[in-house]
Parts: sequence; structure tokens; C-alpha cells
Amino acid sequence: MRTLPDDLDLTWPHFATIYIEASNLTDVPPSLVRLAPFDFSLALNPISSIPASMIEGNAGYLHVGGTLISDLPEVVHDASPYFKIRLDNTNVSFFWEWIDPMVENADSSIADGIPIILATNSPYCLDLQHIYDGEQPSFSTPMHKGQSKLLSDASVENWLTLQKAVVCDEWPATYYPIEFEEECRIGSIEQSLATGFWW
Repeated sequence: MRTLPDDLDLTWPHFATIYIEASNLTDVPPSLVRLAPFDFSLALNPISSIPASMIEGNAGYLHVGGTLISDLPEVVHDASPYFKIRLDNTNVSFFWEWIDPMVENADSSIADGIPIILATNSPYCLDLQHIYDGEQPSFSTPMHKGQSKLLSDASVENWLTLQKAVVCDEWPATYYPIEFEEECRIGSIEQSLATGFWW
């Protein structure tokens, strides 16, 4: 899938769960943004940026892992402290200061088992591991004006904050269980072949 209808927001429900994963979207269609999904995954699409409006006022989940993203929007107004984002397998190396309310709220937001920020296999997590291992004293990305202070502080005193907010463990690449569905499909075919019945 490369495109979506411009009027999708007139027919699909708003604030829904939408997973468009492992497709060929190169940007985020405005109609999807207008739907304001609560649980939204664009994992494994070749998109290189996301609009700030996908984050603004959203208290749900956004998965853009496995995309070409190297930077989040610099300015986001009204970022919810309950918002959660997956950036695993991207080239994200730092975060902007609008993310700090999410970091400050990490204690009360992890009850559902979903991390505030999942950044596995990103330059940020690579730096983080080197810092934890004592191999470097600070993040390697130069500081930017407006950068997150909480997620740029590599001091030992800040490690607990970093550990609560950012997870670097492996997770399944997509929200939709593609591998499970494929296993079920293959299992059904094998069973049909074994019984001599093909559907």
C-alpha cells in the first residue's frame, strides 16, 4: 500500500486502533492524521518524518519503529504526559524537550507494561548502553537548543530516570501478529494436505 484516500477520515472511525505495517507509505497521509488514532502503528513503512499533529493531544500509542525516521518533530504543542512512542530500529539519537512531561510521568504510565519510549537498536540506545557500561561519559550527539534535558543527562544520578523512561530491549517488530498469522496459515495448509482436502 502506497497511498490512502484523502477522505478516509469521513468514513473510518476516529480515535480507533489503526495498524498499517510493513507497507510502502513514504509519508503520513493527512486523512490518517485527522482520524487521530488512539493506537497507531506505521511500523516498517519507509517514512522519514511524522507531523507534530500526530502527537499533539494524543494520550495513546504510536509505533514508528523500523521506519527511516532520524528525528522527531522539534515543536509539539500539548504533548500528553501519557503518550507512548516506539522508535525501535530507527536512527533517532536524541529527543526534544516536549517529551520531558512523558519522562516525568514514567512511574504512573508503565502499569500497562508498555514503555514510554521504546528505542531498541537506535543510536540513542547504543549510546545509553555505552554509558551504562562505563564506556562513554555522555551522549555522542551534539546538544541542540530545545533538546530534552532529562533524556540528555547521562549522569549516574539520572540513570533511574533514563531506565524508567527508555527501554532498549527487543520487542516484536509489528503490533499485528504477522508471524502468528503466517504460522496458523501454514499449519492449516499442512493439515489440509495431510487429510487430502484443499480449501
